[in-house]
Amino acid sequence: MPHAQAFWRSTLTALFISLPAAAQGLVEKDPEAAPLRRLLDELGPDVRQFSEHVVTLANPFMEGRVPGSNGMKVARDYFEFYLKAAGVEPPFQNADGEASYRQAFPLRGRPKIVEKTLAVAGEDFEAGTDFAVLGLSASGSAEAPVAFCGYAVGKGPEGYTSFAEENSLDGKIALIFRNEPMDADGKSRWASGRRPWSRHGSLRMKLTNAIRQGAAGVIFINPPGSSDPRADALMREGSGGRMRNSEIPVVHLSTAAATKLVAKLGNGDATLASLRASADEAGGVTHFETKLSMTVRTERNNIPAENVGGMIAGRGALKDEWVVIGAHLDHLGVGLYGARDRKRIGQLHPGADDNASGSAAVLMLAKSLREAYDELPDGASARSILLVGFDAEEAGLHGSRYYVENPIAPIEKHALMINFDMIGRIVNKRLSVTGVNSAKGLSEMLDPVFEKSPIDVITGGRSPGGSDHLPFMGKEVPWLFAIIKDFHNDYHTPDDVTAKINHVDAVHTIHLFHDVAYTAATHSGPFEFQSNRRGR
Repeated sequence: MPHAQAFWRSTLTALFISLPAAAQGLVEKDPEAAPLRRLLDELGPDVRQFSEHVVTLANPFMEGRVPGSNGMKVARDYFEFYLKAAGVEPPFQNADGEASYRQAFPLRGRPKIVEKTLAVAGEDFEAGTDFAVLGLSASGSAEAPVAFCGYAVGKGPEGYTSFAEENSLDGKIALIFRNEPMDADGKSRWASGRRPWSRHGSLRMKLTNAIRQGAAGVIFINPPGSSDPRADALMREGSGGRMRNSEIPVVHLSTAAATKLVAKLGNGDATLASLRASADEAGGVTHFETKLSMTVRTERNNIPAENVGGMIAGRGALKDEWVVIGAHLDHLGVGLYGARDRKRIGQLHPGADDNASGSAAVLMLAKSLREAYDELPDGASARSILLVGFDAEEAGLHGSRYYVENPIAPIEKHALMINFDMIGRIVNKRLSVTGVNSAKGLSEMLDPVFEKSPIDVITGGRSPGGSDHLPFMGKEVPWLFAIIKDFHNDYHTPDDVTAKINHVDAVHTIHLFHDVAYTAATHSGPFEFQSNRRGR
């Protein structure tokens, strides 16, 4: 109970502080007369409905709406329930050819390591203590001699390279230092500015260079004497990033295990220190005859993912054209990917602004636009409208990418895509809307709509933004992207909570985009796509 009370107290506090001054005064004058009811009555049903949607979708019970979780399944059920309640029709077909509110698609899950071995000359290394399999690794086995490649630099400053023309790693297991050539203090000789290492210190770049040289496997080790605070640490299993075109096993070896390995290679007086001295001075590959064996085997199961959508049928001459209104329904779960605060990975990321706010907007527009279409006069023409909550946006725009390849109508019949991503934390009524010049005449059509709104719409920007409108843009579908203008530091952290939502201006934004969508849907002229690199 204490947790539930705190949750609702914070929610109601957030609702209160986002209220107009007149509504706050209402509480002060009559605090005992059902103050919450009176506040909600003052604000109107739309604020109440928006608040309920955001509070529900960002509730901890939803587990951060990460794909594959039970919470995400419940969130999709919730989204479908309110689409049905709005009276919109199912736009998709299930596997049996029946009408459905769901568009299912396979989503590749995170790889699970089920086998990991590393051995040399009778010495078996222990996973988790001596070595860790990196996220850069693929499933694979290798048994081959070792080739030490220094820092595995392709082309470095002043002609430095680890790979001369005659060097080849074909069939060899590459032993590679992290970081890059260092000075006597263990600091980079190439870095500039505030960064401790240059781009040549990238594990991904080193692995790419080794693969190009034909390596059958890669072992990363820490160079001795580095000033890097991670110099003696074993990397966490699965860390180091991902690499789609890797087909070889990749591990990181602890400093103690690396010392044993070099001794086992049996090349005279070779030590980690002597190998570093040679790599710092010049590039090159040192070949050892001792064989090493390594195996990494991973399994990756598909996660069932689903876009959830509803449609409003068009009328007249425009009925075969479509306006898509979307927002991503998913979020980060406990931040195993995408988290900005690495120290709080494992904590719940509720995603109230990102993107419970945008999802709530889609649900509310489903109802208001369906009602508006019911009131269209006889003989009126209007485009059909698809309202959709996309799945797996945070993992790489997977839901929207799947949709544009599997649309419910030919993609060239999609006149406009409207995307909401974070509209719940508006400051000073400032909302960014990009894409206004993605179709000829679109900006001129929208200007009078924007002017009527209490929201200060700021158009233009340096880039189109990385959200679900991008796959549509790639198919030359005109688009609009709405997002808060003043970004906050709670983005992709556990602090993106409902207590910080500006309910009132979010609802103003929804009202604005009701008018935008209705105007676009009933606009008699065509929407001719035009590209603009600056995202306008």
